[in-house]
Amino acid sequence: MNIKSIVSSFINRKIKKVEPLFGGDINRAYRITTMNEIFVLKQNSSKRFPEMFKKEKVGLSLLSLAGANVPKINCVFDFDDQQFILMEFIEREKNIERDFWINFGTSLAQIHLKSNTHFGLVFDNFIGSLQQQNTFENNWTTFFIEHRLQPLVSNSYDLGLLKDSHLRNFDGLLKQLDQLIPKEKPSLLHGDLWSGNILCGPQQTAYFIDPAVYFGHREVDIAMSFLFGGFDTDYLNSYQEVYPLEPDWKARIELHNLYPRLVHLLLFGSSYLQGIEKVIRKF
Repeated sequence: MNIKSIVSSFINRKIKKVEPLFGGDINRAYRITTMNEIFVLKQNSSKRFPEMFKKEKVGLSLLSLAGANVPKINCVFDFDDQQFILMEFIEREKNIERDFWINFGTSLAQIHLKSNTHFGLVFDNFIGSLQQQNTFENNWTTFFIEHRLQPLVSNSYDLGLLKDSHLRNFDGLLKQLDQLIPKEKPSLLHGDLWSGNILCGPQQTAYFIDPAVYFGHREVDIAMSFLFGGFDTDYLNSYQEVYPLEPDWKARIELHNLYPRLVHLLLFGSSYLQGIEKVIRKF
């Protein structure tokens, strides 16, 4: 497949260079250089992941409308059985300074202040390569149980990644969730907030990429920022100046991180099981 000629025909620009980019697990990615601009192109199967990039475009638009900085989308298109998204290339700062984390915390709070009448989203989307169910619910614990935890627990059990003892522990935990998690209005979430999905752009500006958006409990994003490292948690100072967290939010980090841990269990295998076991035994 000639990426240069395919992209050129869709954007009507002469392309000087196409270079592969590395670091993601799901998509092929390229740096596309024209006479005056630089883009990022992502490619994947349109059959395996229907409308993945159309949904990513909508997700980035929702974040932008909430006040966050995101790459500008040039176009989303299909060619043969492949789908593509072409977007602005964000030139990264070499050094991340304190101002970046201040900007990130403020931006994340602005995203979370964007609310909705229900938890969920008008369409399903993806987290990594997994389908993410976003059926609307009136309260967070119902949504979290029925559209986040239970589907992945069931899939993991069917694949032999979880055993009967795990199911019993999950059952005990799920019965307690409504008492463990404070009630809040739905917040717009990035949904996949690990350090690889934020960029330090020009002038220490925080850019958000690769979202898995929906309206949920904002502690989900906060919790995931603690899961794999890479964040200066001082960002929470500027976050809480805009949108203070509920008391004892740190005690709920591992509860909300059950979802991304289950995602990784399904995608990458049993090396992620120990972290799940620790949480479900504790609660």
